[in-house]
Formats: sequence, C-alpha cells, structure tokens
Amino acid sequence: METMYEAIFHFDNPLFELLADTYTLNAVKAEYCRLRSIACDELNPHYDEWNKEFGPHTTKEDDELSWAGGTEYCNFIRSKQEPILNAINAREATFVKLRSLEACNIGGIVQHGGEVLTSFYITIKPVA
Repeated sequence: METMYEAIFHFDNPLFELLADTYTLNAVKAEYCRLRSIACDELNPHYDEWNKEFGPHTTKEDDELSWAGGTEYCNFIRSKQEPILNAINAREATFVKLRSLEACNIGGIVQHGGEVLTSFYITIKPVA
C-alpha cells in the first residue's frame, strides 16, 4: 500500500492565515506546489555533483543542523540552490516566490504589490 502525505503550511505571519479566505490560501498552496515541482526538477539532478564538490566532511554533534549534514554543508548547498531558485522566481513566480531555507528545504514567501505578506515553510505528515 502506498503512503499518502499531506503538506502542512506554517506561515510566519499568523494574521495572514487568520485573515486570508479559503480561496487565497488554496491559491498560495497550489502556486507553491507548482513552483516547488519545477524547482525539484531543476535541483535534483545537481545534488550528486554538489555532494562530490563539497567532499567528505564531519559534523559536530553540537551543530544544530547536524541532522541535515551540518551548518557548513547546508550553507554550501543553499549557495548552489539559490541561483536556480532565483531563476525560477524570475521566470515563473507570480504572487508566491521560492526561497531556500536553513536546512536546504524549499519554503516560500507571499507577496502583494512588492510587499512580503508572509513567509512560510511546509512539513509533511502521513495521511491515513
């Protein structure tokens, strides 16, 4: 049996989620998923190459990002992700733009009229 997952959106501005109507929230989620799919298609082919370029490394136990390969590794990967995400944003983005998060995940921001209304990240959970 295949496990299905639900994406949970975590907005940094609680007023955004509180005041936005269902249509707006669904539009943000759909646009993020569209852009993230493009990003995954463009980023995934590079990870083996980037990992080889970064080379072997050790992570300190007290590094808060040790679970993700360590801060140094995450900063390296983010430096590689950001130009690709910026190109996707320039080419494809509308009111949602992608951003690279601290642990190399892909989050987003919601903009209107050049103003950032909120930023967000997602987590996933299995759906029964």
